[in-house]
Amino acid sequence: MNADRHRCNDQQFITLHLGPLARTVIGSALVAAGGRPHGYQQTGWGALTDTERKIANRLVLGRANAEIAEALFITTSTVEDHIGRIYAKLGIQRRQQLLASIIRLASTSS
Repeated sequence: MNADRHRCNDQQFITLHLGPLARTVIGSALVAAGGRPHGYQQTGWGALTDTERKIANRLVLGRANAEIAEALFITTSTVEDHIGRIYAKLGIQRRQQLLASIIRLASTSS
């Protein structure tokens, strides 16, 4: 089993060697910690975690990274990391594009 462990990533290892109950418990712990199990939407608004959504909302309101960090009790560099993931998931490069993305979402869901 150790040899298998070195040839696959954690998700593959869990799938190969742990039963369904263990996978469910691990998946539940991941969600409780704010993560997302493998297989969730990876792009678009549905791909954003709760923290990423909170940050995106504050970005649209024009908040600075330091203000966002203080409000969410995280570091500015963590905010910057989240912003990078938000941009990647939404396919944008700048804050100004975030509002346009929200408007597009609202117009397509109406």
